[in-house]
Amino acid sequence: MKIQYIYELLMTLLRDGRISSHAEVCGKYIKKRSFERYVNTLKDLTGANLTLTPRTGIYSLSDPDKKRLRKSFGFTTAGQTTNDSQKQFLAFLQKINDKMELFSHEPIPGIADKNIEGYENVITVARPPVSKFPVSSDDIKRILQYTANLERIKFQYYRYAASQKYPVELIPYVVHFVNGKWYLIGKETKSGHIKKYLLEKISALESREHLMRMTPAEAARRETARREREAERTALIAKISESGNIFFNSEEKPTAATVRFGKDVAHYFDMNDYGYKQSVKKRNADGSVDVSFQFTSFFEFWFFIAPWLNEAVILSPKEYKDDVVAFLKTACERILAN
Repeated sequence: MKIQYIYELLMTLLRDGRISSHAEVCGKYIKKRSFERYVNTLKDLTGANLTLTPRTGIYSLSDPDKKRLRKSFGFTTAGQTTNDSQKQFLAFLQKINDKMELFSHEPIPGIADKNIEGYENVITVARPPVSKFPVSSDDIKRILQYTANLERIKFQYYRYAASQKYPVELIPYVVHFVNGKWYLIGKETKSGHIKKYLLEKISALESREHLMRMTPAEAARRETARREREAERTALIAKISESGNIFFNSEEKPTAATVRFGKDVAHYFDMNDYGYKQSVKKRNADGSVDVSFQFTSFFEFWFFIAPWLNEAVILSPKEYKDDVVAFLKTACERILAN
């Protein structure tokens, strides 16, 4: 269930007193069955009675419900509001806060057995719902334990391209889910760079830091190293949270990019901060909006822009625009050839 669709339908309902199954929602036409699900969700959220006129496909709000809901959401009796879009959206979230079970989400404890309990602080998720870990319950417990303790580890990593395994030594910082895959992310000890590894390709995992008697000086050095690792992990999680994914290159400086979004989706960039140092640069007369971002790689940019391509024009940089065009052209040629 897409919450932005519910929000736009509700705002239309409050403004006009009716919604049409034939109208665009968030710039898209919705299939009849999906639209009926959204209508039922609106009924559950608002307690309102929506009457369908089959000939026109229009759902109408009764006068008593119209008056009640407009007052509740700060609309006048004529269907107008003085609230800005951000305040309106926050009011909507507050109203539905106790009914969020209507929307698809899955808490972290539901993705595996009880072996992950106590390790939630080293697990991050780009967006739910998530799939189960692609490794055994015992293996994921060891991975999470080493990650929580910031222990230097060694494992074998399988490369499909070379059809062979190679050794990796890593300080594990976080276990992250994105695009249907689980990754172990940390600092490679040899290069000092942040690297990511698919959990399903990791084997022969072992800790390289064994408990032993240490002199006070050795213990002090280990504690200093642990604090440095903790700070690096905190910074990494903040970066993942800001960008929403892990397709960044920690060795590159950010690249400024500007994208123009059409009038049908421009309001989302007033209501939401999508990360990447988002900043509205210009509001155009046709209702579109120019928004600037900072990306650390093309793959990070592609991860963000792909869902918006139907409503977006890439203004800069030119190399990002050329890469997107080349990628889409190659994909279309491959699809048409089969």
